[in-house]
Formats: sequence, structure tokens, C-alpha cells
Amino acid sequence: MVILGPSGAGKSTLLNLLGGLDSPTEGQILVEGKDIAGLSGNELAEYRASCVGFVFQFYNLIPTLTVRENVALVREIAKDALSPEQMLAEVGLSDHLNNFPAELSGGEQQRVSIARALCKNPRSLWMRKRCGRRSRTRATP
Repeated sequence: MVILGPSGAGKSTLLNLLGGLDSPTEGQILVEGKDIAGLSGNELAEYRASCVGFVFQFYNLIPTLTVRENVALVREIAKDALSPEQMLAEVGLSDHLNNFPAELSGGEQQRVSIARALCKNPRSLWMRKRCGRRSRTRATP
């Protein structure tokens, strides 16, 4: 699924609500037939840990941990976590397991964040793609 809209339309709010990061002021949020808006704090934490993978606009990598360690962190909270090495191989970073985030390009950091989200083995994956500025002018022949 792709959610498109202008700045300020509520795309991030929607993702935060569906991911259990924010709570609505009223109404329900039905995910797989369950109203997550009515979950307690502990139940929401369990929902986020086991059901949802996030790739944030800013990758939230811990600078003092290696690539492998950043991805392996999810094994502390996810019951059915996959191998960090396997997920890093899936995103083409097998050669960077012992690098620190500052040693990676922006695209490589994004792939570490994706591998970390996938390592949780979530039922759904929520990503916020950051779009850089695009020129509105075109070169003419």
C-alpha cells in the first residue's frame, strides 16, 4: 500500500496511529479485527514489538553500535526475531557487519534500518520514505 498526499495531509499521523505510536482522541483503529486504540500501554508495547516493523524517516541508528549490533537489538523485544546477519545479507550489507553508522552512506544507513525492521519478523512493515527536494524545472532540448 502507498499513501500519498501533500505536506500536512496526515500521512505520518496515519502511520503513527496504525503502528500504535500515537493514540486517537476518539474512535477506533481496527488492525486485523482488533481495536488497538483500546489497548493498554503494555499491550501496545507488545503489539509494536511483535506485529509492526518501522523504518523511520530518520533511521535512529545508535552511533556507538556496529551495524550488526544495531540490527540485533530487536532480538531483545521480538519473540520470533530472524537472524541479523541474514537480514543484513538480504539488503546487501554482509560486508559491513562491523562498521559503525558514521562509516556508511545515507543509503546504507537506510538499509540497516530496513534490516532491523525486518529482523523483527513483523506482520506489517511501515516505512516513511523521505523525499528530497525535487527541481520543478526541466532542461529543454
